[in-house]
Amino acid sequence: MYSNYKLLEVKLRMPNDEDTFPVVKEPINVGVYSVSPEGVFENCNKRMRFFQPLVTCPFALGANENLLQDEDVANRSYLDTLLLFLTSTQERRQMIRKTEFVCSRDVLVLLLCTPYDRKKKWSIAVSKYRNTIYMCLVPDEDVVEKLDNRRIHILYKNSLLKKLQQHCLVSRVEDLNRIEDYEQRTENGQLYGVFKTTFGDSHLLFDAPVIAENTNNYALNGKLKNCSLTNTDSIGQPTTFVDLRLRQDTMSGPEWAAHYTNEMILWWAECFLTGIKTIHVAQHNKDLIVKRFHDLVARDLHLECKKHWSAYACANFMSRFLMDIKKANGSRGQP
Repeated sequence: MYSNYKLLEVKLRMPNDEDTFPVVKEPINVGVYSVSPEGVFENCNKRMRFFQPLVTCPFALGANENLLQDEDVANRSYLDTLLLFLTSTQERRQMIRKTEFVCSRDVLVLLLCTPYDRKKKWSIAVSKYRNTIYMCLVPDEDVVEKLDNRRIHILYKNSLLKKLQQHCLVSRVEDLNRIEDYEQRTENGQLYGVFKTTFGDSHLLFDAPVIAENTNNYALNGKLKNCSLTNTDSIGQPTTFVDLRLRQDTMSGPEWAAHYTNEMILWWAECFLTGIKTIHVAQHNKDLIVKRFHDLVARDLHLECKKHWSAYACANFMSRFLMDIKKANGSRGQP
């Protein structure tokens, strides 16, 4: 049971939102950790996966019929795994003391998209400990148990995306040319990146599921080296992340409008927060046949969708919300 509820009256949009964009520092990746398929924290990068299509186009996708069972791979409980990462070394514990907010990217994406999503109800649990504010989403039990059209659509899209990942992600560097490898065809847990950034007047520390770019150059002790190792724990953390998405190649006008408003705003928000520059989009037809891959520049998505949503409105709402959270919990100022 949650207590001490506070209702924040934060305006979705202000008249001057389009005039200025909050000062946002480029996110810095401060580390990675893994979560097993059972949701167990692993203080290593063994779940690292790379984008490398294993089949040539065209190829067929098939949706998983058991959507509820396949809803969430490597399911995490609130901030448990992130906190295990942040408390595993003295250096990481220092990062907590130097930040104002600790949360998952899901919370920040929710805030960015709120000005254009009036159908979704949400609550955020907020707790302050030693001048750091921790935030996580409160599950809506009514939504979890209710299979409405919106949730069915989300589950269906997630199921297709997991099928695509089985065709396009490899688990280890030496697997790049071994398409028959078992681990590539099954769920393999998830790698999470931990990022820090400054958003407006707020200092953030958050985690997000990530996919590594396919390259042989990785950071080893702060230096770029060429490596082809069989053990990903020895590779070091990747220097670049990418995103992988699905999109139908032909849509009607209303379908395109819904895609811009409901999906591309999520693509932009997730990439913007983690500094992802490239989105690999698999374009498929109505028969779920992937015809081609098309790369999108993440920073340009808001220009393509400017008739449907504004990145300025999204960012300014999130900045106001974070400031109101700090005021409600007592701000300590700049760390």
